Amino acid sequence: MQEWETIRYADDVIWDVVDDKVVLCKTAGGDLFELNATGSDIWRWCREARFSDMVARLQQAHPDKAVDHLVADVSALLVSLRDAGLVVVTGEASVAAGARSP
Repeated sequence: MQEWETIRYADDVIWDVVDDKVVLCKTAGGDLFELNATGSDIWRWCREARFSDMVARLQQAHPDKAVDHLVADVSALLVSLRDAGLVVVTGEASVAAGARSP
């Protein structure tokens, strides 16, 4: 399982919930990002959260999904958020390249 020490919101990101989905805005450029339902759940858990905690929460919400699938989904979303400058990741041990995004 990938393990990041902590994941937190970037300082220049504001967000709100619109129609049950999280919408993010990077204030420096005004870029908007909309997350699906699973991505919205993961975003809400990003406040100083550990990767393994996010996967555990998703396991509780989706007990029918394989752990490997959940790990890939969380990893892919966090990589996308990190690369877009929306989250700050510390203690990054490894990142699943090419994993699917939720």
